[in-house]
Amino acid sequence: MLAVLPLLIGCETEVAQQAANEPIVLTLQLQQDSVYKYDIKNDISLTHQIDKENNINIHQNMTLSSAIKVESATSNQTDIMVTYNRITMSSGNQLFALEFDSELDDGTEAMYENLRQLIERPFNLSLSPTGKILSSQSIEIERNTFQSAYTFNDSSIRKVLQYAFNIYPKLAVKRGDSWQKKIKASIGFTNIVARNVYQLMSIEDTIAHIEIRGKLTSENVDGNNSTVNITGTQKGSYDIDIKTGLVISGKLEQDLSGEMNITGDLTPVEIESRVYIIGSKK
Repeated sequence: MLAVLPLLIGCETEVAQQAANEPIVLTLQLQQDSVYKYDIKNDISLTHQIDKENNINIHQNMTLSSAIKVESATSNQTDIMVTYNRITMSSGNQLFALEFDSELDDGTEAMYENLRQLIERPFNLSLSPTGKILSSQSIEIERNTFQSAYTFNDSSIRKVLQYAFNIYPKLAVKRGDSWQKKIKASIGFTNIVARNVYQLMSIEDTIAHIEIRGKLTSENVDGNNSTVNITGTQKGSYDIDIKTGLVISGKLEQDLSGEMNITGDLTPVEIESRVYIIGSKK
C-alpha cells in the first residue's frame, strides 16, 4: 500500500493540473443592475525638438474616475451608463503649467469649461462580449468662445476607456494561449492605432493574469491641425476577474518616437506614456 500511495498522489496532481488548464471563457460579463468603478490614470512625458539646440519638455497627467452602471446584459451585448465622476488633469513645460480638478473647480475659469461640462453627465455605451464599442451616445457640450486649456473632449476621453474594455478574446482560451486585437485609442492629444497581442499567463482563484505586447502608430492629424507621425511599442499586464470580466488592475508602458508639427515644420518627438487601471464593484 505504501508503494502505491505516491503513484496515486502523482496521478491526482496530474489530473488537477490538466483541469486547471481547461479553456475558460474570458468575456465582458458585468452583472445587470450592478455599478462598477473604473479609475484610469495616464502619465505622459513628451520631448519635442523645435530646432537643433532647443527642446520643449511637456508633462501631462490625467486621472479619469468613472461609474459604470449596467443597464442590461445579455450573451451578445452589455449596455452600460457611464458617468465621469472626477477628472484631474495637469500639464506644463519649461514656461507654464496648468491644473484642473473637477472636485476643486470653482467654475470661474472659462478655459476649463469643456472639461467641466463632462462631469456628472451620464451617457450610454453598448459593448460586445469582447469589449468592442458597438454604439455610443455623445455628451453635448456647449462650445465657448475662449481658448480651451486642453484639447481633450468627450470623444478623446472616451478612447481612454478602450484600455479597460476592448481586450477580451473571441474564443475560449487556456494558459499559454494568445489572441490579437486592433483598437483605436488615445495617448494624450494624439489618436493612435494599437495592434496588440494578449497572452493568458496564469489563473489563480478567479483572477486571470494577462500580458500584452503591441505596436503603436499615430492615426491621423490631431484637432489642432498639427501633423503627427509617430510609431512605437507598448507592453504591460492585466488582472481580470473571470466571473465578470472586470479589470481589477492593469498597467501599460508605451514608448513612441517620430515627428510632430506644431511650429510649422516636422521635427523629432519622443513620447513616454504610462497607463494605470483599477476596477472595483461599488
